Amino acid sequence: VTPGAILVGRSGDDSAIPVSDKEASELEELLQLFELGLGDSQAFAAALQEEVAALEAANVYAILESGPLVEGVIGQLRHTQTVLDDLDESLKVFDFKLRHMRDDIAAIEASNNSLERQARHNKELMKLLEGLLGGLHLDQSVVRQLEQTQFELQR
Repeated sequence: VTPGAILVGRSGDDSAIPVSDKEASELEELLQLFELGLGDSQAFAAALQEEVAALEAANVYAILESGPLVEGVIGQLRHTQTVLDDLDESLKVFDFKLRHMRDDIAAIEASNNSLERQARHNKELMKLLEGLLGGLHLDQSVVRQLEQTQFELQR
């Protein structure tokens, strides 16, 4: 065996496979291990060729056998995509609801601020009116007249 190329194949199909120095020496050692003569090396090459064919057949079988597994993975990916689409739709619904809740909260806060401002103004107005009444001096007859009179608004 010499480094460079080894002819591998069946009769009529000679194809060269590049071999490194290390591979050539390992193959030489293997041939010496079995103490094969020149005639036996062709039998050994045939046995190796048969083993390569068996390994290729096993590889093809493994690829074909993995088909159902691949289909299972694809099925799981499709299911996952469906779940993600449903989740996305749910998030869109929640986003829509939250947007309306934010608008409602903003309206309630504006109304609350208006009511708080009105309450502050009413307190200030009440203080002012009490201050005016405290500084006002009326005769007792005018006070009795005001207390007995019923005030009605005309509409």
